[in-house]
Amino acid sequence: MRPKKPRYFNGIQLADNLYPDPRKRFGYWQYRRLDNGKKLTFLVNTVQQANQRAVELSSLLNAGFNSDSQIPTVKQLAHYLPLFFEHHEKLAPKDIDKASWKNRKNHLKRFAEKFPDVTLITHEAIELWWDELTPDQQKARGSNFRKCFNFLIKKKLCTSLDYNPFTKNDAFGVLERKPPIDKARMHIDKHQFDELYLMAGKMGFFALQIAISIGLYTTLRVGDLAALRFSRNIIGQELRVIVSKSEAQKGTASATRLGWAFAEHPKLWAYINEGRKLAKKNDECPYILSHKGKIKRHSKVKEHQRQILTDTLSKQFRDVRDVCGYDTEWSEQQPKLPSGESRTPFSFHEVRGLSITMLANSGFTDEEIAEVTAHESVKTTQGYQNADDLPYMPVHIQINNL
Repeated sequence: MRPKKPRYFNGIQLADNLYPDPRKRFGYWQYRRLDNGKKLTFLVNTVQQANQRAVELSSLLNAGFNSDSQIPTVKQLAHYLPLFFEHHEKLAPKDIDKASWKNRKNHLKRFAEKFPDVTLITHEAIELWWDELTPDQQKARGSNFRKCFNFLIKKKLCTSLDYNPFTKNDAFGVLERKPPIDKARMHIDKHQFDELYLMAGKMGFFALQIAISIGLYTTLRVGDLAALRFSRNIIGQELRVIVSKSEAQKGTASATRLGWAFAEHPKLWAYINEGRKLAKKNDECPYILSHKGKIKRHSKVKEHQRQILTDTLSKQFRDVRDVCGYDTEWSEQQPKLPSGESRTPFSFHEVRGLSITMLANSGFTDEEIAEVTAHESVKTTQGYQNADDLPYMPVHIQINNL
């Protein structure tokens, strides 16, 4: 048999069956098993460590090891995740049914696929993995991963770590967060909003018309809009809302609570009345937003068959947007991001951005707007604003005797 030609990486010869990551991610390597052709991807710091890992794997296979599970159960990170999930749900039972908790659990499960052996997780390997994430991915993982590793370290499972790698204590090696990138979605302006409103009426999406009108007036997210009920949210002559995202983050008692007195907000009262008229046509639906779907059906998610859900509102918005010509083809023709990537068409959420921009143009400060939007940081509020539509500050100072 012809001898294998040696392969090199940065001048260092690679072990048998070891290959650089086909996606060219820094620190990642691929080991190809000769017995079944399966590929194992792993993360290490150096080429020498990758070679050592490949030699160890080859030794296991040559010794007759043929199981796909190469790590004893007591060392598998995936073995301990359900214990952490159970521990967290005992402390925060309100999280159990939340979609955000499901997402956070999935993040940890994906992490366990990259780092299967809990005893071999090192600070260096985590830093390499962390730097591959986008700013949004880092933000979504930091807090929950910190709690999980507190749990693991207390059980003395992470023998290669001397402190929590996701700590926020500057006395240790804090993982550096990437700065936020420019939003890929296009902004929506008032002219486009009016165009979408008229087209929604032509297409029979009357609940969508009411939803974007209330959303523009209040800055409420689509999920909060879809959840509005006459009995729960209309108290006397006032619309009252507990912002759901704030409630999820801080709890009901500390969440942002908003109230719009109709005497002060007659336009909002008019939008609510449009919803009331629509609800009467839709079998006395208790929700401010209602519609008659193509098929009359009961659902475990719906409390009333004429209730309109968040996903339906978002889909109707996309359908109207595309009919108006603001589809993917249109967005690709717009100015690119600094990275050179194309922007994506605006979604329902950009109505919130338009609302924030119009409030800024009405003379309200970022701090005042941040209170209504329930943003913890003014920078978040500023990120929603369309910079092209913001006012300029008039300059009155000048140099004398120039």
